[in-house]
Parts: sequence; structure tokens; C-alpha cells
Amino acid sequence: MIDIYICEDNQKQLNLFKKYISNTILIEEMDMKIALATSDPHALLEKILSAENTGLFFLDIDLKSDMDGLALAQRIRQIQPRCFIIFITSHSEMSFLTFQYKVEALDFIIKDTQEHIKSKIHECLLDVERKYTSLSNKINRAFVIRQNDRCITIDYNDIICFETSGNIHKVLLHAKKRGIEFSGQLKEVEKQLDFIIKDTQEHIKSKIHECLLDVERKYTSLSNKINRAFVIRQNDRCITIDYNDIICFETSGNIHKVLLHAKKRVIEFSGQLKEVEKQLDYRFYRCLRSYIVNRDNITEVDFTAMTVSMNNGETLPVSVRLKKGLKKMMEKQK
Repeated sequence: MIDIYICEDNQKQLNLFKKYISNTILIEEMDMKIALATSDPHALLEKILSAENTGLFFLDIDLKSDMDGLALAQRIRQIQPRCFIIFITSHSEMSFLTFQYKVEALDFIIKDTQEHIKSKIHECLLDVERKYTSLSNKINRAFVIRQNDRCITIDYNDIICFETSGNIHKVLLHAKKRGIEFSGQLKEVEKQLDFIIKDTQEHIKSKIHECLLDVERKYTSLSNKINRAFVIRQNDRCITIDYNDIICFETSGNIHKVLLHAKKRVIEFSGQLKEVEKQLDYRFYRCLRSYIVNRDNITEVDFTAMTVSMNNGETLPVSVRLKKGLKKMMEKQK
């Protein structure tokens, strides 16, 4: 059993997160429950002092309290070293602080659309369930058979194989010194084990392909989360601009300089547009040799006049050569 704790100062969002989590637990039939949903970090800490189950924590960073989410996560980690911590926050630029605080956050969910939050919560719950099950198997490297009032434990090292029995809905476990028949199906047994060697090349090929896709998805997701802000380093200063606040980047009239147009300011810094482009994610597109625009801040694209209108009132030119790519990107966004 996993106990879930939510700490969020906004009551409306707190109720929304509770709803998304409860629905996922119900639909996916997870061995989890919401132990506490609160806006008070001190109440949460008091609650987990007497907790017996592994905890999963969904935390906001800005809690409007004398303790923020990062400090709370530190305290939680001291009390429950094996817990799972997930941040849900509007402050994407603070993701890098989770490393400084050494809280080992499992994920970092950005508060944007409700659909995105719902999807990410569902994804995180499935991920935690998989990790928790895997961890339990590693700690308890034994297969447990329950027959009526009996509980038979077989060490993984003693198991030779599992086999479908000749009797319906029965499985044979072949151990080094004995064989045991028990109720079940091989596909259900397989889910409980941490690793199984199959005897076909096709299965191995399929699993390698599956693993590579999974790693690519996790790597891309992690990169997007960590880099949800653009960092400018000037001498001893470090300026962080949230991606959502960036309108565009422009080649400056000064040599080896770039202009960053944000919603409320413009910053000139040393660099080249092609180097800046490498650091950005899917939201940014080079519409002209001297401009990179933020797709999320585009209000209108006029492909006749070859211009892009931004939500801060700026109008930028579009290259004929790069028109097709921009069109595709805008269609995907719809």
C-alpha cells in the first residue's frame, strides 16, 4: 500500500488534484490511498511521523507558508528516505533547485492546462506503482504462493521455471528440490516477477525496442522539464527567463550579440542565434535567419504578408524558405 499526500495552498487546485488522483486509483485499481490533502506543510509532517506505508507526495513549491515546498521535501526525505516526491508548480524556473536541495524528485509537473496536469498525474502514478512493485520484488526476492490458509515462500534463486499445468487455471512451479502446483495463470505470474528470460529471439528483439523507446521518452521528458527556462550568464550575474515569458530571440546589431525579447523586458547578451537555438525545446521556431519565435506566444500568422504577430504586439517577418516549417508547426498546435 502506498499513502498519497498532497500539499497545495490553492484550495481549488487541491480539490482538482485529489479528484484526478482518486479517479486514477479507481480506474487503474491501484493499491494506493489519499492519506492527506492539505495546505499546511506542518500538518503533513506531523501526519507522516506515524505513517507505516511508503509515501507518495505531490507538493507545490510556493505554499504561502513559513516553509516552502522545497524545504518541506527535504524534511520528508529525512523522515521517509524511500518515498516518492513529485512537484506540481507554476515555477518551472525553480526545477534546478530540486537538485541543490537533494530531494531526489521523481517528476516536476508544470501547472499549465488541466488536461496536461491530469495526464502527468496519471503517468506519475503508473510510474510510482511500477517502481514500488519492482522495489518490493528486489527487497523480497522470493515468490509467494497463497493456498487457503497456507503461505509458501520460494526464494528466487531456488526457482527453475514456471509451467502451465495440465489442470485448468493451474501453474506448476519447478524449484530445485520440489514442484508445487497452485491456482493462477502464467501471464499473472509473469507480472509479479522482476525479470524473466524468454527463449525466443523475437521476444528479446521486441523488449530491446520497447526499452529504447522508453529511455528516449524519459530522456526527452527530463530535458524539457529541466530546461523550461532560459539562463543567461553575464559575468557574475545569472538571469533566468521562463520560457512562457519569451517572445523571441533576435540577432543584435552589435557583433556576436543576441537580443531576447521577453514580455516585460529586452535583454542583450553575448552569443549567436544558432547556439541559442540548440538550447531551446519544441516551442521555438526559426522563422527567419535573424529571428527565433516562441510558438506559444504567437497570436496570428499571415502567410500572405509573410508576418507573425506576437501577443506583446510585435510583428516579425517570416522567410519564404522557412514558411513551410512554420505552417506545419502551427497545424500541429491546433
